[in-house]
Amino acid sequence: MRNMLLIICLLATSCTAPQQSMESGAAVALDACSARTSRTITGAEMPVYVATAYAVGPDCTNVAVLLVVRLRDDVRHVDAINARDGLASSIDNAAQLQDFLRDWLAPRAASLTSAQLPPWSPDSEETTQLTTDENGNFFTPAVGRAWYARVRAMDVPLLCYARVQGNLTCYAFVNSGLEKIGAYEHED
Repeated sequence: MRNMLLIICLLATSCTAPQQSMESGAAVALDACSARTSRTITGAEMPVYVATAYAVGPDCTNVAVLLVVRLRDDVRHVDAINARDGLASSIDNAAQLQDFLRDWLAPRAASLTSAQLPPWSPDSEETTQLTTDENGNFFTPAVGRAWYARVRAMDVPLLCYARVQGNLTCYAFVNSGLEKIGAYEHED
């Protein structure tokens, strides 16, 4: 885990550090701005998962977010996100970064489950289905119609989080792991 975090830090630093300092061998602080938060995810007849989000960067405007979901000590999902892609553009200090990270990882609803995903319209094509809701959002499944229907019927917890501004990628807790189900997007 520390190696993965170090890799993310090095990537974030290499994208923002002046080339001259890297060539001259000057030391660069890898964690000038960092934060961490966790939450548990559970449901009926499923074990307790722990989702932990780490944000690190050479400063608070250039952070990378690493999401790790574990079942006990077993890592089940890892995702790295460049927070400069509109997610955390106005963060100036570590306290603001901590608040952002806590809100980013917080559940989108009290108990968001796969049964709450929009139904697949019977007249929609297998690969291009979009379901619009009353708030101007649409959901694009990342799986086929039959599997989508099965996951909705399972009524399992979802983990939805932003990868870019205006988009929530959703994963369902199925088969002792996470499977990407699709993404909510807001119509501009």
